[in-house]
Amino acid sequence: MSDQHVDVVQNDWLAGTQRVVARLWIERGSIRFESADEPTWRPILIREIADPETGKVVSPSDPGTFLEVLARSLHGTYLFATTPHAKGESIFDEQDVVGLRTVSEG
Repeated sequence: MSDQHVDVVQNDWLAGTQRVVARLWIERGSIRFESADEPTWRPILIREIADPETGKVVSPSDPGTFLEVLARSLHGTYLFATTPHAKGESIFDEQDVVGLRTVSEG
């Protein structure tokens, strides 16, 4: 099993938290999908997606490229994907729910 994975994180602004809703790993040349709510998240995440940089459509059958493109394309205020990383390199690897921090300038 590769330890490179992507965390898909949902922002809950009212609760002031970020929660991992899914993790996608590369395993034996395929995507391994983990989620406590698989029926909701699998059809949203495991599908062909267009690379926002090239416009090329990428399939989950090309797992390395798929994870990279997922991270580049899923970056909204409600839901985002981390860049591919090894286990232990992200706060989301230590806990599935983290508090939002207020950041201000000046």
